[in-house]
Amino acid sequence: MKTLMIAVLLTVPSAHALSLPDLLKAYPSHHPEVLQARQDLQQSEAEFRRTEQDPDTLAFERLKASHKQSRLKARLQQTVLTSQKSLTDRYWSLFIKTRMLQELPWKQKLAETKLNIARTRKSTGAGTQQEVQQAEQDLRSLKAEADQTVLEVEQLCQELSQQTGLKIQPNTPLTEPAVKTTLPAFKVQIEFRVDVLEAQQNVAEAELQLKLLDPIFNSRRDQEERQAALEGAKTSLESTEAAARRDIQKARDDFKKAVSQLFLAEDQLKTQESTYSKDQQKHQQGILAQIKLLESEASLRDSRRKLLEARQQVADSWASLAVALNQPMADPQEKSQ
Repeated sequence: MKTLMIAVLLTVPSAHALSLPDLLKAYPSHHPEVLQARQDLQQSEAEFRRTEQDPDTLAFERLKASHKQSRLKARLQQTVLTSQKSLTDRYWSLFIKTRMLQELPWKQKLAETKLNIARTRKSTGAGTQQEVQQAEQDLRSLKAEADQTVLEVEQLCQELSQQTGLKIQPNTPLTEPAVKTTLPAFKVQIEFRVDVLEAQQNVAEAELQLKLLDPIFNSRRDQEERQAALEGAKTSLESTEAAARRDIQKARDDFKKAVSQLFLAEDQLKTQESTYSKDQQKHQQGILAQIKLLESEASLRDSRRKLLEARQQVADSWASLAVALNQPMADPQEKSQ
């Protein structure tokens, strides 16, 4: 009964439905990781200003301070994009799971109907005890799944509330997020990535250390060691850049695959809608049993759920590409029909 009560609460109207943009707008001033990354950057900027103003600062120390500031800017961007991805995924999960709870009364009614049919069939000799036991097990499994979904919804609400400062409850109305199925034109600039930036900075620092060698105070061995360090940094940079390009390409491929799966889910839903419409006509004509019509409706509802999950995957792969690039993508404005 607890599960059914929560499912009913989810349909209570509210003056304002929560949207994903609401979360993305609120989280920067509440998300702990973003706040920490911003604080680290501010401290680095203050250190860099002191370094710039101190005439006794050595060239290498000044370069290190500048690099640290640039690196923390990139890390802040990375933290923001990673947090956006996490929020997007949690919002979609909450949206889908609340829909699942809204479906619960209907699914439970179907399971109870199947159990009654199994019992009737057994009493008339047309069915077996095994069929009854299976129907009973299906009903128990449905209730257990519902209880687990309730717990997951409550946990998602708590996590999103903590990360955004918004009051999000299981009965908070949610709007379905938009998804984008076409990538905007953009130039891949791998130097925005933290790993590539760090590798580039290592090369620059190694070059400066080699340049600052004084033939009077440093030996040939010192020069050889720093030259080797520079070559090692360059090799590491090449490897990091190659890995970054592969990472970005994989993210783009994953997005395209997700879009393909979305289109497939849309086609399957249309097919199931057509099938259900025909089954309704057959039922009205008396040539299709009520239980068969209910099973057809169950398949239709399942297709709708799979479509939502496919949309979630597109949204997740979109956000993953932004993380791989360490560049914000244009906000999705188009919803797949």
